[in-house]
Amino acid sequence: MTEPFRRRPQPHAVSPAALEAFLQGAETLESPTPPSATPWPWEQGRADVIKTYVLRLPEPYHMKLQYIAAHTPYSMQRFVQEILTAAIDAKIAELTDKR
Repeated sequence: MTEPFRRRPQPHAVSPAALEAFLQGAETLESPTPPSATPWPWEQGRADVIKTYVLRLPEPYHMKLQYIAAHTPYSMQRFVQEILTAAIDAKIAELTDKR
């Protein structure tokens, strides 16, 4: 059995009044919130949620981290986390100061 021939759906005719109402609504929208008033993406993050980020290091730096962990109270993870979070906060302060 063959399927019957199907026509493409035809677009619905839009009345000029409906089109005008749509355009008027688009023109009366409030202007977007100024950038300084929008919340920063990280302000909605939760401190109790830990996200994993894989960091690729050249082998000598990985070995240096192992050495630091063996000769200090830091684990490799804790050392990198403390250094990295401080650097991230400093860069964010630099970037957001312009705003």
